[in-house]
Amino acid sequence: MAQRYAFLGEVGSQLRCADVLVLARAYGDLASPQGDGMFAIGHDARASSASLAELVSIGLRSGGHHVTHLDECTTPCLEWSISELNLCGGMMITGGHASPDWNGLRFYHKQAQPMPVAPIAEAASRWSRMEDLLSTECTQTLCRLPMLSDYAASLRQWVRSVALMKLALDAGNGQIGVQVDAILSHLNGIRVWPLGFESDPGFKTSGPNPFGRNKLKRLARVVKDNGCNFGAAIDVSGECLAVVDEQGSSVSPEALGWLLARQQTEVYPDRKILFDPACHPRPSDIETAEAVGGGAFEAWGALHKNAASLYFDDHGHYAFSDIPGTSNALFALMMLIRYIDERGTTLSELLSMSSNR
Repeated sequence: MAQRYAFLGEVGSQLRCADVLVLARAYGDLASPQGDGMFAIGHDARASSASLAELVSIGLRSGGHHVTHLDECTTPCLEWSISELNLCGGMMITGGHASPDWNGLRFYHKQAQPMPVAPIAEAASRWSRMEDLLSTECTQTLCRLPMLSDYAASLRQWVRSVALMKLALDAGNGQIGVQVDAILSHLNGIRVWPLGFESDPGFKTSGPNPFGRNKLKRLARVVKDNGCNFGAAIDVSGECLAVVDEQGSSVSPEALGWLLARQQTEVYPDRKILFDPACHPRPSDIETAEAVGGGAFEAWGALHKNAASLYFDDHGHYAFSDIPGTSNALFALMMLIRYIDERGTTLSELLSMSSNR
């Protein structure tokens, strides 16, 4: 099932081995027509993701390209790595919030710019026989490069210290738990109540959607039982952030977006704030806000090529110009921690102050 920026389908029926090989080859030839391109591959925690990553590798290497496997990682980590390593592009294997028997493919240009799937599908349709695809010798070598330590170091610089803060965090059954340990462990003032930190490919203990009702109820209970400053849930691919305040009340993505917009405006007063048109009208004191339609992937160019600092929508996506990518839930969480610490008040009070402006 082709979306604008991803192929998504049930593995084995809608997303078959041959399809993945051909799509990867077509993508590589489009992203680096001269051949000899350098690409990164990452995948989420689903049971099918690692094997699909191997198929993507063969598809790319059949075109003479070179592959760096990041193995299991979040989408933001892949996007950051594409930019940091100055690669031709990369592919992420993730099913997002779909059920565990589904999966998907995402494609990126240089600097982690999202690539639409339509031209890839058109190019793939020209390969009528698998024998033609594999008629030339594949690139023999591949690289496996763990980027977690470098990625964590890049994010740590944005929050150097914090006063005592208690945080309940649902890590979404994937790599976020590992990243949180690597990033927040240096902040002695933060104590984390972990939920969903262990990899769970079948989502047996918790679903992939951070806004799931049962997930937020459990998060709210942990916040109230332990007197946490707030609670956060991140999806399995590290892109969406859901938050509850210190009272266990859910915070709407729009309200959190405008709060982060205020924080970014204070840091970068001359930069724009971009938001999805589905969000409520901007507060009167944020004069630089501008509506941008098409979703987080469509907003990439407006965010990273124009004078903007933040993009957000009503689905929990938050993208920042300070870091490559289309949406980074962990970076948004760090900005929220920083803002609460700087203001020295509660999240509910900050939200109340924001809504009254």
